[in-house]
Amino acid sequence: MQDNFVAIAVKGKEFLYKRSSMIAVPNGRANDVVDILNKRKYLIKEGEIWHVYENDSYTNMNIGKEITQVRKNGFKIHTNYIF
Repeated sequence: MQDNFVAIAVKGKEFLYKRSSMIAVPNGRANDVVDILNKRKYLIKEGEIWHVYENDSYTNMNIGKEITQVRKNGFKIHTNYIF
């Protein structure tokens, strides 16, 4: 289980996130991943951002994707399982 996950949230209301957008991230790299996803506007609409959240056993059950590091600053998204 990863310590953090990222998800899409409305800017200014980061306490709410889209459950369908939850992605587990490598430990210690969550902020780097969020910066890259926001910079590239990956799957976000106007007024939305990617945000880092702490993971626990309950939220871990809902995460269906994982980001792994493939190069020094490169990442790849994998689907872990189908709901």
